[in-house]
Formats: sequence, structure tokens, C-alpha cells
Amino acid sequence: MKKGFTLAELLIALAIVGAIAVMSVPTLVSSYRQHVASVRLKKFYLNMKTAIQMSEIKNGRAVNWSKEATVYDDKGKQNNEENNRIGDTFFDTYLAPYLRYKYKKYEKGNTAYYFNDGSSFYLWNGGCLDIIYDTNGAVDRPNQEGKDRFRFTICLDDNKRKEWHGNSNAVFSTYGPGKAESRAKALSLCKQQPAYCSTLLLYDGWVFKKDYPY
Repeated sequence: MKKGFTLAELLIALAIVGAIAVMSVPTLVSSYRQHVASVRLKKFYLNMKTAIQMSEIKNGRAVNWSKEATVYDDKGKQNNEENNRIGDTFFDTYLAPYLRYKYKKYEKGNTAYYFNDGSSFYLWNGGCLDIIYDTNGAVDRPNQEGKDRFRFTICLDDNKRKEWHGNSNAVFSTYGPGKAESRAKALSLCKQQPAYCSTLLLYDGWVFKKDYPY
């Protein structure tokens, strides 16, 4: 005679399955978010390169483009408002006609440009022009580099291109490939300073591998 499960045994089995499911949810969510970030990062990187190439048809070679120098206040600190303005002017002049975005919004001292997928970016005028890309939008957490924010640079100075991009002809790049001559070096730099994580991801084809530190 066949013997079925008792109610108690079924409840225990369901409890075990439920516990496993609960423990798996954070991993699944994290994996999904990384997948979304990976797709969006690759798309942004390629779209930026394409926008620059298209702009060069009208504005000449990007190595000859110009921007204003970094602005400092009387105390020697970077003037956020002025540097944001310079970044916006550069974007409007060279990139806006070729990089499709949905809308822009002034947030916490920076002009954030939003895409249809909810991701966004803003520009910061330093020695190079830093581009901080946020895979889930500027107002959504955690807003931390290496997690949902990733840095790219446009360098117009020849020496800075050699130093930061490792190529005097490369105007646009991830952050600091000139300082990360190997994947191992990129991983080490990413662990020390999250801004370098975009270069690590470039080495890995925009895939978050198991040793990715964040």
C-alpha cells in the first residue's frame, strides 16, 4: 500500500522551500541589476563614441575641440556652478545633437541628462571632462561609484590623453586605462578607487565577473 506525506511533512517541506527562496532572492536581484547595468554601460559607451564620431563631421577632429579651464573660487576650491556651466556648454556645442536623451534636470549642483531607459549622466569640468554615468538614474540609490555610477572622460589635452587614456588619439575613454596596462592592474585600481571600475569592466566586456569588488 502506498503511503503519502503527512500534513506535517508537507508543511516542513514547504517551509524549507520557502526559506531557500527567501535566501535566493537577494542574489537574484543583485544578478539582475548587474545584468541591466552591464547592458546599459555597453550601450552608453558605444553611443558616446558614435556621437563623437558624428560630431567630428561638423566640428572637426575631436582632438582639436576646446573647453574652458577649471574654475576655482577664492579659497582654491572648484566652483561647482561655473564648472557645471562649462560642462553643459561643451555638451551643447559638441554632443547634444548626436546623443539622444529624453530630458535634462538640474540636481544637486549638476545638470543630469536622462535617457529613455531611466539612466542618466552629468559632466564635470576638471583637467579632463569627467562624465559620470548612472545606470539607474541620478536620484535613485545607492549613487555610488562602482555600484551604479561609472566614470568616463573626455580629454582634450594631448598629455592628459596619453596619461589617462594611454593613447594620444583617444579623446573619449573609460577612467584611466592609461594607468591600467592590464586587467590585474585595473582590478587593483578599482578596489582602491571606484572611478577606475569602468576600465575594469571594459577589460571584461562590460560583464560583472565574480571578482568584481562592489
